[in-house]
Amino acid sequence: MWPLIYAVLKRYSAVIVFPVALIVGTIGYNVERKIREGEVISSRPSVQKERQERLLNESQARGALDSSSSPANLQETKKQLFHSVLDKNVKLSS
Repeated sequence: MWPLIYAVLKRYSAVIVFPVALIVGTIGYNVERKIREGEVISSRPSVQKERQERLLNESQARGALDSSSSPANLQETKKQLFHSVLDKNVKLSS
């Protein structure tokens, strides 16, 4: 009898293991969600936004921007400096 059970388990191991793993994973996911329910995940700006702000601050420090610029001009300058990632490292044809 045992050899027959081993043969069936060997042949259908993927079919047997998948539902078991699905149930164990679902239980683990829900337990972890209940445990972490009170935690608040802090939102950080993306690396790209941090880089853009750093570059903008550096350009202001170097005097690239007018010191008497208004917030509207500052926003417009941000748009000009960081229009698109694809605009960077573009070789212009002469």
